Parts: sequence; C-alpha cells; structure tokens
Amino acid sequence: MNRSDFGEKFIRLTEIYRKPDGSKWSDADIEEATGRFVKAPYLSNLKAGRIKQPGLERLRAIARVMGFPPELWLQSQDAWKPSPPPAGDEARLGAHTLARRLNVLFDVLTNERTGKHFTNRDVAELSKGRLTEEEVEAAREGKLNDLKGAQYLALSDVFDVDVSYWYQGAGPYRNLTEEEMRAIADPRTHEILTKVYRSSERQKDVILHLLEQLELMRREDREDR
Repeated sequence: MNRSDFGEKFIRLTEIYRKPDGSKWSDADIEEATGRFVKAPYLSNLKAGRIKQPGLERLRAIARVMGFPPELWLQSQDAWKPSPPPAGDEARLGAHTLARRLNVLFDVLTNERTGKHFTNRDVAELSKGRLTEEEVEAAREGKLNDLKGAQYLALSDVFDVDVSYWYQGAGPYRNLTEEEMRAIADPRTHEILTKVYRSSERQKDVILHLLEQLELMRREDREDR
C-alpha cells in the first residue's frame, strides 16, 4: 500500500522524537496526550496513507505532544536540517533529567495565586487530578522514570511551558555559577527572569537588544568619567 507523504513523515517522526524513556509513541499514547482530540484510529489511518490531507489543527496537536516543530509537516524530509535529535539512548531523558527539568521550574517560577514558589501540593491540585502529590514528589526525586502523556500536559499547563520542554534531547546541563545562583535568589531579579522566561522568542530578542543597549550606555558613561 502506498502511503501518503504525511503518513511517511509521521512514521519517521515517531522514530526520531521519542518519549522520555526512549520508547516510541503509540497511537494510544498520542490520543491520551491530546485529550482524545487526535484519536488512535485517525493516527492509524494517517500512517496507512488513507488520510491524504490531514487537518492542520490535528497536525499541530501531534507536533505539540511529541515535541517537534510543526513546520516539519510541511517540509520535505530532505529539508529537515539540522537533523532532529537521535532516538534511543542518546535522546532518552530518563528519571534524572526529568527530575532536573522539573526542579528547574520549581526553582525559577512562582505560583501566581500565592506569589511563592510552587509546592508539590500546589502542582497536584492545579493538575486537576492528573498528578498526585506523591507522584510529583517522586518525579522531583528521580524515583519516577517517566510520566503519562496527560501528566506531561498537566505539568505544562501548571508551569505554562510548552510540552516540548519535556521531550527535547537530553543534552548536557551547564552548572550555574555562584553569581547566577545569587541572581536567581534575588526576588527582583527572579521576578524579571520569570517574566522573560514566559516571553515569546521575538520578545526575548527585543529584551536582549535593550539590555545590550543599556550595557553600551553604561560603558560609555564610565569612559566619560
């Protein structure tokens, strides 16, 4: 059976963009993670080539859950450069990386309702039943190797981050310097950092440009003295 271009791409994307434990996304996994917006039979028909022109909203939902750029659907496979992260052990997050990524959010972000850092109970309550307080604690301590797709979506909703945050390649983490640690601990700097973190990439570029201009002005003032 000849598959459609979208079907071939979907099969290849499931090989490249895997779950944090290194396993492939099943149709049932994606159905659950999208809140049944994209159902398993639809995905099966897509892979088999029976759906020639899938809806863009469904394609975006699949991309969001699996953690790849939606524009890959519209590009030829030869144009997928730079190559997406490899599958298997090199792309596997594992419990240690899951814990680190989760704890970064706990360290950096604050609960808008309380103005304080999130607690495990806060996250469990805001997940609306998708995560228990014990599961959040186990994930932070590295005792959980993986979560369900719906649980990753819950964490993304709670912390207001894109779901791809959890599925990106597990590259090396750079240790924070003492100055960076002090900056994060400063309430005012922490507030600025949180707002910048939630900005779009375009907004971050504007902020970075403004900061560079301020640094240039500071240097010029120092030279004039």
